[in-house]
Amino acid sequence: MAIQSIIANIQLSSNKPRSAKGIFPFHGFSPRLVPRNALSCFGPKLIRLVHRPLENPAIVTCGRRGCLRDASAGYTKRASLRDQRKHFAWLSDTSEPVYRGSTDGLRCVTQPSKVLPLVPQTRPLRIASTCVSQAAAPAAGDYGRVFKRSVDEPDQLWAEAAQGITWHKPWTKTMERKDSFSTSWFVGGELNICYNALDRHIENGQGDQIAIIYDSPVTNMKECITYNEVLEQVSKLAGVMLSHGVKKGDCVVIYMPMIPQTMYTMLACARIGAIHSLIFGGFASKELSSRIDHAKPKLVVTSTFGIEPGRKVEYVPLLEKALEMINHQPERVLIYSRPNMGAVPLKPGRDLDWNEEVAKAKPCDAIPVHSEHPLYILYTSGTTGTPKGVVRPTGDYAVMLNWTMSAVYGLKSKEVWWAASDLGWVVGHSYICYGPLLHGNTTVLYEGKSVGTPDAGAYFRVLSEYGVVALFTAPTAIRAIRQQDPEAALGKQYNLTRFRTLFVAGERCDVDTLKWCKKIFKVPVLDHWWQTETGSPITASCIGLGNSLTPPPGQTGKLVPGYNVVILDDNKQPVKVKTLGNIVVKLPLPPGAFLGLWKNEELYKELYFQKFPGYYDT
Repeated sequence: MAIQSIIANIQLSSNKPRSAKGIFPFHGFSPRLVPRNALSCFGPKLIRLVHRPLENPAIVTCGRRGCLRDASAGYTKRASLRDQRKHFAWLSDTSEPVYRGSTDGLRCVTQPSKVLPLVPQTRPLRIASTCVSQAAAPAAGDYGRVFKRSVDEPDQLWAEAAQGITWHKPWTKTMERKDSFSTSWFVGGELNICYNALDRHIENGQGDQIAIIYDSPVTNMKECITYNEVLEQVSKLAGVMLSHGVKKGDCVVIYMPMIPQTMYTMLACARIGAIHSLIFGGFASKELSSRIDHAKPKLVVTSTFGIEPGRKVEYVPLLEKALEMINHQPERVLIYSRPNMGAVPLKPGRDLDWNEEVAKAKPCDAIPVHSEHPLYILYTSGTTGTPKGVVRPTGDYAVMLNWTMSAVYGLKSKEVWWAASDLGWVVGHSYICYGPLLHGNTTVLYEGKSVGTPDAGAYFRVLSEYGVVALFTAPTAIRAIRQQDPEAALGKQYNLTRFRTLFVAGERCDVDTLKWCKKIFKVPVLDHWWQTETGSPITASCIGLGNSLTPPPGQTGKLVPGYNVVILDDNKQPVKVKTLGNIVVKLPLPPGAFLGLWKNEELYKELYFQKFPGYYDT
């Protein structure tokens, strides 16, 4: 269904960046300098245009002093030492891998350039490219340049962003239009997203860093889990799956609550190339059955219980009832027994005990998959008709999530991030599990509510206790806190000095709630908009690119680079200013957007591309 808006006639300036003289081929020397200034361009804003000229091309150097390479245009030129001092900061070469993803610039590992051979499944992945780049995180103030490049030269922009990900096999073509509405990204490239989320950080010395903070007020449990510990659990669980016949391309349905084992299962599937379909734990048997029957999993992974305020939810009986309703039956059901909650009987020949299986499993190394290999199927909400399963590609999703953690949300590696959502929704997939771990952050996994677990001070406690720097939540959660504690008296006992940004999404955030948030939390409160289909924001205040921290109340930010939004009427014509219209995105969609609908290509075309040819219909 088309969303209507008064946003009208977003335009881009036709001004082109200044060209460089003295062009000659670039020979692949290691970059050693950090750009401080950016390409000349004009940046669009929603409602009105703001012209913000920037000074210089985005340039990195070759290994030869004074030889500058324009990262956007692919050429090199000579530059004076004065220009070098003005526009660059020197970084010393290093033989150690440097984490990619913060806003600190660009560094390279000075190793001989070569492409490693294909790695058998019995060996771990290795870095295929020697350049360990932070080009995925443009410097603050770059918004106008980056957005313009996302429209004019998307292949070059996203190729640079992809340097923030470790590739087992480099891609041969950054962008390829498959047909009138579909685009392939990083064609020919191979990677493993679990390796990128865990192994590479450990190899870079972050093994003892906390990866997951599990906080469960409903069970009075807290746990801090390091990257080393997560990898140990994930690699063994992946070994369990392989030992029971789950292989690359098979589907695994996950029906579990907000516990670390749910994330382990997602990552274990990704580690062996299995496609996971995580079903929201709040769904009852009917909704569960339709999704299982549509996905046709080889394995179902579940837990004995979920916990809601004041009650236990028995997952296994709900699953059994769901399986009775459908024809498809999984070969195996793996059951995790939650501590101190009692066991459930196992069905002989089908059911497996999680703890027993993991105890005897052999750890499994990451298996590379091609860039467009489906990572997961995520069914959109709704209880009638054919389930609509959004299919997410692996490679470009990894690129976009890693990039947005810094460019949109403004995080640096190792900082603590909290997305207060459910793993069963797209926010949980993108910004509880994959995004923070890809970026080397600590992610908070919260099994509780904004109120009632135990009170309206819960969010303040978590923010203070773990030093959270940025929170992503829904306006509904904030309204619940405000309703129960209008003056936030329960929150005043907590120190929030590390907390710097609050992001809201998932529904409209009314101005009163926005103002209350700013008053109480004393940080910027930024609304943004996206969809299950896109997997990451369409509009946002891209604070890593220098966007304002005080946008007008009611605005959901600017267009995120890659989303060239246009407002059309029902006759496919641009609307006049202050006129309602259909929000559509000019194709191609950027990396990370959905690959299609599971087993329903015709519905994919009809719902999203038929009404407005050449555009994605939001």
